[in-house]
Amino acid sequence: MKKSLILALSGILALSTISLCGCNNESEGSDSSSSSESSSSSSNSTSSESSTSSESSESSAESSNSPDVKQEEVKNIIGLAGDIVESGDVTSFRVDFEDVSEFSIEEFLNSNSAEVGCDGFAYVADYSGKSYTDRDNADIYNESEMTFDGVPDEKITKFKRINVGDKINGLTVKSAHSNFMNMGENAIYSLPNGEEGGTLEAAKYLPEVFFEYCEAEFDGDMELSGYLAIAGEDDYGIETGDIRFVPSGDCALPVMSFSFRDFEFFSERYVGSEYGLTWSNVYPVISLGNVSSVTADLSDIPERNSYVKVKITITNIKMAGYAEWINSVKAEIKDIERV
Repeated sequence: MKKSLILALSGILALSTISLCGCNNESEGSDSSSSSESSSSSSNSTSSESSTSSESSESSAESSNSPDVKQEEVKNIIGLAGDIVESGDVTSFRVDFEDVSEFSIEEFLNSNSAEVGCDGFAYVADYSGKSYTDRDNADIYNESEMTFDGVPDEKITKFKRINVGDKINGLTVKSAHSNFMNMGENAIYSLPNGEEGGTLEAAKYLPEVFFEYCEAEFDGDMELSGYLAIAGEDDYGIETGDIRFVPSGDCALPVMSFSFRDFEFFSERYVGSEYGLTWSNVYPVISLGNVSSVTADLSDIPERNSYVKVKITITNIKMAGYAEWINSVKAEIKDIERV
């Protein structure tokens, strides 16, 4: 699969206009559950394919697999959970980088540069799992190959749609946003049939191909065990004093991490290594701010560029997942204990 450079450039330009979850405001929290349920009800009544019902309960959103057969016609924008993005879900619509007051699915599908923004929902992988480190799992760690014996290279292809007000793993979705883009013939794909085609042709094989990125903020706290490091100097996007955390053992954080390869969206387990620690998990390193602004007491952790084992409670959790770009988890330290 290949894409033209204009897709990547367009995505970055679009993202520069939207800060993390900046599309939501404080008033959304008070009536978010009812708006989420209303949108979901409309989606369900429109098509049996939609799986967007919002129930304020643990992991309430439905998940589904992508169709394996070629569709005859593309009629809708499809989310990562196989859900139809309805007109009522759309909160912003841009064609040729200009705002359009009224959304039209026909105009979106027939454009060579169209972008749709939707406040109120995002996507997470249908997974809660275990994180491994070379320190806690030395018995299965293969140092020469930097692998963990018996731990499969998981490829998570099932996702669920989370709506504002939903509860997931003890957290409540405070705000959410999803973006979809159609670059038409400006983006060329190597199709599963061996031919090449633009975005609309690709969508007949992979309906989720319009997905660009999603973001979410969560209310609530989460306790985690793992390893924390404080950067001692600037290094490739890391600033001096940045606090970085790698979970170890059971971790209930939602997974908003996406890859788009081999004509498929998925989350995957990967191995990372930094500051003398090697790990295998489905999360990127969690960013916990900078020592210059954090309010938690870190006096017991004077080390720099070295991971130390801790138990922490985090809050104000924010996540972002981008197709073919970057995934991130940010949070604040509420409490910390060195172990």
